[in-house]
Amino acid sequence: ADPLQPRPDVLPLLEAAQRIQPDNVIVRHAYIGVLAPRWGGSLDALQDYARPARHPGLSPDRVASVSYGATMEIASDYWFRKQPDQAVEVLEVAAKLCRLNQPWVDIANIRLEQQRHAEALQAADQTIAIVPTSSSGHLLRARALRGLGRHDEAVRVLQRLAPEGMAEVAYLLGEYHESGSRGLPPDA
Repeated sequence: ADPLQPRPDVLPLLEAAQRIQPDNVIVRHAYIGVLAPRWGGSLDALQDYARPARHPGLSPDRVASVSYGATMEIASDYWFRKQPDQAVEVLEVAAKLCRLNQPWVDIANIRLEQQRHAEALQAADQTIAIVPTSSSGHLLRARALRGLGRHDEAVRVLQRLAPEGMAEVAYLLGEYHESGSRGLPPDA
């Protein structure tokens, strides 16, 4: 079997869809999911599909969209296989392909899980720089600040998020309130 075409059963459908509508990126995004290793695809095939040269004839924005989707799936595969640093490296590439905040959200979550709070804060700030109203970006920022021991700042961010009704915000604010210690969590 060709490692770059791990799902020959699906390839005729992709080719037929591209003949009908050559600039269709929806079918290409669906194919990315088929190429995911956990669904019978391969990392080599995903990496090959992420290359812009694999998509001649598409406009630059559509090529970027497909490359971004494949790159995000590659990062997801690394994360799934418990290789967080490789996932972050690939997410940084994805962040350069399209000006979307999801790669930075994912990086912040990975770094928080690793308890690398300074890096999580940087990623959260990148998320907010792209989408200033991002609730998830601000929540990630609060969690990173908390991990860095910057509790007063974390509480201020959480208080601004409170009206949005997010369960995690309510939980964290509740922890701070119960401690009664000006922003220090109960275990501090």
